[in-house]
Amino acid sequence: MYPKVNQNVLIETDSDHSCRSVISGIEDNELSIMLLDRDMIGLLTEGEKLAITYILETNKYQFKSTILGRKLGPIPLIRLTRPHEKDIIKIQQRENFRVSAALTIDLKDQEVAITNISAGGLLVTAPIDFPIETDEMVTGSFLLPLPNKNQAEQISFDGQVKRIAVQEKLEDKKQAGIEFIKISQRDQTKIMQYCFEKQRQNRLKEKQIR
Repeated sequence: MYPKVNQNVLIETDSDHSCRSVISGIEDNELSIMLLDRDMIGLLTEGEKLAITYILETNKYQFKSTILGRKLGPIPLIRLTRPHEKDIIKIQQRENFRVSAALTIDLKDQEVAITNISAGGLLVTAPIDFPIETDEMVTGSFLLPLPNKNQAEQISFDGQVKRIAVQEKLEDKKQAGIEFIKISQRDQTKIMQYCFEKQRQNRLKEKQIR
């Protein structure tokens, strides 16, 4: 469960600043990270406490760390204290937590909307006459936006329709909940990262509203 070099992490300060970063080095007593938001560099000071969160094999972990200083170079790095493995906690959360999505999916030779998504499955909204039934096995693919990158990656899966419901507000639409039955761990991790990023963005919006 220990983070690895090139691991994507989220750092959060006590002053409610947050930034996506990448672990660039691991030594005996310290870590070095590269901030993906350069504007954050001036906001971080030596001795400041941070919470570091990351996803590994679809599980979410967090540890506390302290800024030791900076490493100068072509790419400035932040030096952090390295935690003991026993100090890394697995964040307990609802299994395969879902986030709202505005994506489209190729399903049964038609394009329908993805309403929400998790590492375990997705909910699609389709026309009322879309040919799909409960317990049916389906194959689908969709483009998933990558966090902090202006590109998307194709995700393919085999799944099973677990439930179908007609929307009360839109009588000409229905929703189908699909559970992933066969999907690569790499693609599942990408979905988890997407959900993680969406959750972070939602938290930031809530703070701005307050």
